[in-house]
Amino acid sequence: MFNGFSQKTIDFMWGIRLNNNREWVTAHKEEYHSDLEAPMKALAGEVAEKFAKKQPKLGLELHVSRIYRDARRLFGNGPYKDHLWFTLRKVTLEWTDKPVFWFELGPEKLSYGVGYYQAAPITMQKHRARIDNNPAELKKLA
Repeated sequence: MFNGFSQKTIDFMWGIRLNNNREWVTAHKEEYHSDLEAPMKALAGEVAEKFAKKQPKLGLELHVSRIYRDARRLFGNGPYKDHLWFTLRKVTLEWTDKPVFWFELGPEKLSYGVGYYQAAPITMQKHRARIDNNPAELKKLA
C-alpha cells in the first residue's frame, strides 16, 4: 500500500545528486529500497490497478525505472539517477510512438502527465490534423 513519500525520500535523492558514486550508494542501499524504491513501486502498482479497472481494454504495461543510468549515456553524469519514474504504456514493440502516462519524482519536483516518448512525425501530423478539424473536441479536455 502506498503511504506517500517522506522527507527521507527527498533527502536520499539529494544525497545521490551530491554523492553520485558507488561508495555512497552502497552505504545507503537500504535507504534506497525503503525510502524511494518501495514507495515508488507501491504508488505505481496502485495507479496501474486503477487504470486497469477503469480502462481494461487498454492493456497497459507498468514500467518502473531503475536507479542505474545506462552506461552508454552517462554524458558526464554519475552512474545513478537522482530521480525515478514510472510509465503505463501499450504493450507493443513500437511503444515510443504511442501515448504513455508517466509520473516522475526528483529531489526538487514531481511531474506527471500523458505524452509521447519519441512520436514519429506522421503521428504528430495526424494529431495536429485532428485538432485542426475539430478544435471543440480538444477544448472539452482543457
